[in-house]
Amino acid sequence: MQKIFKGSLCCDAGVLGGSIMLNDESIVYKTQKILPDKYKKVTIPITDIENLTLSRSVLFFLAINIKLKNNSEYKLLIFSRSEFLKILSERIVCT
Repeated sequence: MQKIFKGSLCCDAGVLGGSIMLNDESIVYKTQKILPDKYKKVTIPITDIENLTLSRSVLFFLAINIKLKNNSEYKLLIFSRSEFLKILSERIVCT
């Protein structure tokens, strides 16, 4: 099952608006903006996630920090954050 959320990827190129798809295997961020290819589609395999934390980000928004087992880190701003975290935690437990 997949669910699509509106959100942003926070990275060295700035806060990049796009869509974030959560499916059984991964989190996929996509944007249509004119950017280098490495930011147009970012795939984060759920089995590679080491931990999730929340932190203050742009203005008053809470960001979801995703740390992977290979020490890569991603920061996502997601509308409907509670729903996203609930679904993701169920997927992490199942893997």
